[in-house]
Amino acid sequence: MEAERYLKSLAHTAALRRGVRFSRFLDPAEAALATAAAREEGVEVSLFGGYGEAERVVAAFGAQEDPEYPLCCMEARWSSRAGAPRHRDLLGAQMALGLDRGCFGDILVGEERAYLFVLKELCAYIALNLDRAGNVPIALTPLDRLPDALPRPVGRTVRGTVSSLRLDAVVAQIWSLSRSGAQEAIAREKVKLAHIPRNKCDVQVETGEVISLKGRGRARILSHTPTKKGRIALEIFIYGNN
Repeated sequence: MEAERYLKSLAHTAALRRGVRFSRFLDPAEAALATAAAREEGVEVSLFGGYGEAERVVAAFGAQEDPEYPLCCMEARWSSRAGAPRHRDLLGAQMALGLDRGCFGDILVGEERAYLFVLKELCAYIALNLDRAGNVPIALTPLDRLPDALPRPVGRTVRGTVSSLRLDAVVAQIWSLSRSGAQEAIAREKVKLAHIPRNKCDVQVETGEVISLKGRGRARILSHTPTKKGRIALEIFIYGNN
């Protein structure tokens, strides 16, 4: 796996040279590989994505305490009269600059503004070249410090019950599918759990994990509790406007 080799190389270099080595932005599955690579090489690693609850993070191999992570936050602003770009519009606009996904961290969308976390070396380039997301003109400003309150993820919280925490049962509940429909989607590798494609229906889902279904979006399991009737009550956050 390319990501695993890349992270092992960074960890090994940090162990040999006794210096800090930073990664690109990692998704949660890659962050787990970074932790494993650091453990294998016997070096410290810390993870940070620009704010405390970041999903995409940069790994600092060999860091002893609070390293200066090579990332920056940019504020994107627009007029609601021109429309409202969504998360995918902002991500698509960044990717259209010809940069790799690892150059970009989380995107937090609020009212007439959003916050984009990017690698520091690209901050000036992106601010100069990114002026539109979807059909909406935007203005980007690199920030010296984060605002006091960041936007919360867009979406809604729903509740339901399942017979078990098997992946097929949870997918069927989230997206109102039949059990066989969920099983087919999993078999065709349209489902990711913790950002990793899964093709086994009996994988167990844990609280806090993110599930995505290709073409339908993604969701996070907020909690699960047993019911008096022997089922499992789920609280689920579904990302997006729909």
